[in-house]
Amino acid sequence: MRKRSSSAKAFTVFNYSFLSVLGICFVLPYVLILVMSFTSTQSYYHKGYSLFPESLTLEGYKMIFGKGSEIYTAFFNTVVITVLGTVIGLFCTVLAAYALSRKRLAGRKFFNGLIVFAMLFSGGLIPSFLLIAALNMLNTYWSIVVPGALTPWYCILVRTYFTNIPDSLEESARMDGANDFLIMLKIYLPLALPVVATVSLYFIVGFWNQWSASVLYFDGMHRNMMPIAVILREYIQYNTQGSGSGGTATLPVSMKMATVVVATLPIVCIYPFLQKFFINGLMVGSVKG
Repeated sequence: MRKRSSSAKAFTVFNYSFLSVLGICFVLPYVLILVMSFTSTQSYYHKGYSLFPESLTLEGYKMIFGKGSEIYTAFFNTVVITVLGTVIGLFCTVLAAYALSRKRLAGRKFFNGLIVFAMLFSGGLIPSFLLIAALNMLNTYWSIVVPGALTPWYCILVRTYFTNIPDSLEESARMDGANDFLIMLKIYLPLALPVVATVSLYFIVGFWNQWSASVLYFDGMHRNMMPIAVILREYIQYNTQGSGSGGTATLPVSMKMATVVVATLPIVCIYPFLQKFFINGLMVGSVKG
């Protein structure tokens, strides 16, 4: 084995040190949020935000999971929106990407250009609202799911991946009598699992964290359909929640941080299962071709 030079060793040490510091910088804020979710109000007023609070409590979690809490409904709404949006988004994205990757598609350059144009320009907020209203989708989950069903960038990633799969596989399948749908389902989709997993993660994170569309398309009478991101935003931005007497009550910091933990924990748990596909799918889908 060839002996490594001193400069190579120094670079390795620097590289690992820099990445370690960078990793701590990313992890530390979430650790602080987790600790603060167990910090008592008295400790917060005395020491502020601290990784070593004077006393710990479950007050925040008891409040958000207490009787009559809106977190349960908001969490359910978020799960429904995320599952519907991801399934419909993957279905539309894979079908569109497969069609756009076929060289025999009439008008292929035009449709690919249209996808790129849609990625760079949008209709705007007011036209989007008027369109959703005209389709009678206001105050429904579809107002969030349908506009995000086909994201141009995700479609380009999957299309590029499909383009790099050898045409000989398709030709062999056609000789055996397979049609386009079977070719896509049995050959292209299994081979494109890395990029599909990557796009799935994008969809999941996007729909789970979205709040602006809910605020725009749901009125005050349909608060019970709001996702957890909207509730979290209100807790942190306005620092109040509705009280039983019809007024508002100031929230302890432990409750706000506990809500952040509950809202982000599912994504943190899902990511490790898709991580092994993430880099491979992103690089192959965006660089090759």
